[in-house]
Amino acid sequence: MRHRAGSLVTVVVGALLVAGCGVDATSTGSVTTPAVASTPATASAAPTNATPAGVMPKTDASFPANSALPSTTPAASTVVFGALADMAIASTDGHVAISHGGTFGPAWTGKIAADQHTVVTTSWSAGSTTLTWTSVLTGSQIARTSLGGELTAVATDLTAQYVALTTANPAAPGGTEIVIADTKGEAFRHAYTSELLPEGFSNITTETGMPMGLFVIEYLDPPGTDTTAPRRYRVRVVDTTTGELNLPFDLRDKGQTVDEAMLGFSRTHVVSPANGLLFTLYRGLDSDEKNYAFVHTLGFVNGVYCLDLPPELWLERLPGAVVLTHDESRLLVASANGYVTEVVVDDITDPSRTPAPSRTEQVWSAPPNAAGPALASAGTRVLVGQDDTLRWVDADTLAITATQQWDMHIDAVALMPGGDAVAAGTGRVSEITPDGQLAAELPLPDGFGTAAQIVVQGGKGTFPP
Repeated sequence: MRHRAGSLVTVVVGALLVAGCGVDATSTGSVTTPAVASTPATASAAPTNATPAGVMPKTDASFPANSALPSTTPAASTVVFGALADMAIASTDGHVAISHGGTFGPAWTGKIAADQHTVVTTSWSAGSTTLTWTSVLTGSQIARTSLGGELTAVATDLTAQYVALTTANPAAPGGTEIVIADTKGEAFRHAYTSELLPEGFSNITTETGMPMGLFVIEYLDPPGTDTTAPRRYRVRVVDTTTGELNLPFDLRDKGQTVDEAMLGFSRTHVVSPANGLLFTLYRGLDSDEKNYAFVHTLGFVNGVYCLDLPPELWLERLPGAVVLTHDESRLLVASANGYVTEVVVDDITDPSRTPAPSRTEQVWSAPPNAAGPALASAGTRVLVGQDDTLRWVDADTLAITATQQWDMHIDAVALMPGGDAVAAGTGRVSEITPDGQLAAELPLPDGFGTAAQIVVQGGKGTFPP
């Protein structure tokens, strides 16, 4: 059924660059295809030419930006809109906004922190940067500090206390200066001659409480004119006590370091605070120009590992996404072609187990030119947003329990604990029930770009790029 609306909650469709590691060839686990892949189960609903109850008959141009929706719909409908849950939304161009009390505030330059409860933002003035921490739950400022230079916030630790920022190294063309700050001010600053991109902090700390390591991507060739072209890179660890660049360890064999250059680019990623892991879906390119796909696993205790993916997903040439289910104990990887593979997280981190997908199934069918999916989860439910379609999936059986179409291109999604979808796209954020009712909706702030991630307080989703 096709509806007008769209919404987004905790999910990530952005890309984070994670880096090279030794890749073991793995089996793909069992592969099955549904008997009727092209006809997923669909919730009962009104005919497609009817306007669903609660759906505004006009586009969001009928509402002023940054304002709450009216409390009721026009006289033609008796449905009352509820307020959107408190949330933060990030865009692909590095902006973030908070909806608190049913109203979006302005868009800032910044990102959603790894704790998913905090937003870190930056503003520049007279050669200095003001770094601000804001609570998504209350909408109030937590802390603010001033730093020298025009810096961009790139990564945070799992507590959101420490933030890694970067700027160009003026003494070395193509080089990077990294600054680490906490709520008390600058804690680390070091300039490097190579281009570095922070990804995450070690969860091992010094006596002062600062993470001992900062994981970074080191690019080995300069950026080209085509920003989508793959680049050679490797993973390094910044020692925050000395500034030295060190090699990471193999996640499955701490006696071995990893020093491997790779050619490729990332798609989407998700963080597991419970396991201290960051999973990034990658598309690689061998020296013979043969494409392949893998999940790069970064352990915050200092370890990296790459997991090969089944060929049925076609992720060497199609977009995909990742999400965690079952209290972060399982990782799902979905392709634009509708195939989904599942990996038990302990199988990756435990050297005594075989790191291979446990099952691979075609959950839905999609045309060859379908957009990449956006994923979110809550408990044992998974939400898939693709093009204009939302699909609710049972994470235990991988069966589709509901399908709804909406008049928007869905860029990001989140899933409420009660099962409602939150989807972002086409200039708005909407909460949609599995039976196709519009529960709440707000226009995005003026000038806000393509949504990359939504984190709803009480929802569940992926880590921002």
